[in-house]
Amino acid sequence: MADLSPQLIDLGHETLFRLAREDARIEAEFAESATEFFGAETRVATDPVGALLEARRHQEWFLFERPCRALGGVPSEKLLGAWREGLAEAPDPEELEVALLESQAGVFAVRQVGESGEAWIEDLGNLAEHVLAANPEAPPLAPGDLLVGRLHPSRAGSVVASPAAGVFRAPELLAAVEADLASRREQGGSARLRFDQAALEKAFYSQGSPAQEPSEAAGEDPAATLEAARAFLAEARLEPAQIEDLLAQLRKAPLDPTRWTLGTEDGLGEILDQLAFETDLDLTRARAVLGAAWHALRVEVDDRRKAPKDVRSALADFDKGRAEGRDVQALLDDLERDLGLEDEPDSEEDSGPPALGGVVEALVAEFRWEQESVPAERRARPEALAALDHLCAFGEAFEQPEELDGEALRRLLCFWAPERRLPASTVEALLEALEAFCPWADAEQDLDLASTWKDLQGLRTDLVRVLALNEGQPQALDAQGALFEVLEAEDPRGLPGLLVSEADGIPQRVETEPRAFQGARAGDLLRGALSGSTLRVYTAYPGAARAR
Repeated sequence: MADLSPQLIDLGHETLFRLAREDARIEAEFAESATEFFGAETRVATDPVGALLEARRHQEWFLFERPCRALGGVPSEKLLGAWREGLAEAPDPEELEVALLESQAGVFAVRQVGESGEAWIEDLGNLAEHVLAANPEAPPLAPGDLLVGRLHPSRAGSVVASPAAGVFRAPELLAAVEADLASRREQGGSARLRFDQAALEKAFYSQGSPAQEPSEAAGEDPAATLEAARAFLAEARLEPAQIEDLLAQLRKAPLDPTRWTLGTEDGLGEILDQLAFETDLDLTRARAVLGAAWHALRVEVDDRRKAPKDVRSALADFDKGRAEGRDVQALLDDLERDLGLEDEPDSEEDSGPPALGGVVEALVAEFRWEQESVPAERRARPEALAALDHLCAFGEAFEQPEELDGEALRRLLCFWAPERRLPASTVEALLEALEAFCPWADAEQDLDLASTWKDLQGLRTDLVRVLALNEGQPQALDAQGALFEVLEAEDPRGLPGLLVSEADGIPQRVETEPRAFQGARAGDLLRGALSGSTLRVYTAYPGAARAR
């Protein structure tokens, strides 16, 4: 029997939460429930780890306690069948199911701590006693501590604490809680009390995180948080330059401090998608580590604005980054911040990148004008030149010509075109135009498109085939759902359906809805929502959409 470890609990929790969020109605209800859980006046955690733990407690309450209108019941019960299928190959899924479904939130007093780290705790609600399993990754407990949060029972008889459960080391608080509960019982209240996790959040966490010694408070040292993120990414054998570029990408992404769930449809989510297809990293841990790094980077940027570096130091860092092979645009962004040259938004409306527009359109206009002087036999057809309007629409927010690079072309063809349901004939005309435009842009505008264009030319057949799969389907521009890779189009044993795998999931065979997407081939990517053994597909992409 596998140990009921915090990591196994995390696997079960993440799988259930992912299933819930695949339904847009449940996702909307979850977002609305934040005020219900935290209260209208509650604070937003200022330290990164605190924000992640708050989000986890909110998820636990939503999944295990709160009836969901969209499902007609508590999500953990209503999604149980799909959850079992998703974790069929997990270590000891039966014990994990009991540990999650029979978990309870409460207030627990630590009465004794053993030499191996296990603790004897008392449930102050029903006066039951439990043995809390030792967790070497958690801060050590001491008699008199107050543990507030969710506990999961194990088959061995002990309990495992949720990673979001807080420890309060304040004797006066423990005494006050015990006195209050004793008074309730003396006045005729029930001897056995159950605590609602939302009520615990407002009572214990709305005024701040659990008390800790200053040296132990998580997230207080941004530099240490960033070094931990670098070490974590290095475990996946990423090169130092790749790691710095990922952090630069995260640094540039706007962070909404009021957002309760990091890593979904935001800058961190894009990085997690990239890591999912390029590495074997544990994405649950990656979300926590990089979420903390995101907050630390925000502090770092604020510090740079307050105290810019001297020019010599900033340029030395820039030269060092170039020597390491880092992305030049990311280095330029860092240089602007180091020198205090980065524009600071004046208001919420100004917080996004300014859409100056016209950069790509100007390039295309110049190319079309020069095509007039090209001999007729080498000139792009009028239909092809007209298709470049789609390139202009794609790049309308670009501020500099250099933003039109090889990666931009990959996004244009592999993501933008399928999501906007461009007809295959239009994309073929666009490909013809790009074949002439890319060498011209390199020669006349000093861009670097031709080499990437050669790599992308081979996707013509796959792209046209995938566009046909999307034909007739409504546009899906909001990146809803998760990304699945088609591992096998047809089962050699004759079983129906596609064999697919989410980035951090277990391969499974599914039927697609609409049925047209059943024509996907191995290597294709499908964005959709999984319900049982049916994959509701929103958009299909060619395999070349995967970042290189």
